Amino acid sequence: MDLVKFQRNCRINSWHILMPIIEKHLGFIENLNKAQLLKGLTSDNSKTPSYSGSPASEIYVDDKIERGAYNQSIYPAVNLYNTGDFYRGIKARVATFGIEIESFDPKANELESKYGSNIYGLTDESLEKFTNSIVDEFIEAIYKQLAKE
Repeated sequence: MDLVKFQRNCRINSWHILMPIIEKHLGFIENLNKAQLLKGLTSDNSKTPSYSGSPASEIYVDDKIERGAYNQSIYPAVNLYNTGDFYRGIKARVATFGIEIESFDPKANELESKYGSNIYGLTDESLEKFTNSIVDEFIEAIYKQLAKE
């Protein structure tokens, strides 16, 4: 049974039960998004574009590798990590009916224009990790709500 059918059958608003649980775990969501980007993955599970392979691009990547800001295993995919400001600016929040992720780094709009809005969000694998991390808390909250009625 999906949440909509459950909500209708039990006459409780599952989203109102879920929102405070998600709010407690926004940092985990942010970290999942950052971990994807470090691997060169976007929310739709596609790879970020490759560096051009030009001499200037290779020097740039070599510099990032030396500074520990780049994982050689994903080369040549872009991981959007240079100084770390973009990653530190990534914030998740609970919206009306979902979770929104964005970065408050000044370069965020430029990066989103260049690489697309899929730089924010969770892959199916990350979403499953998140869901598994909160499912027990959600079930417990539902039981408490049902006990009140």
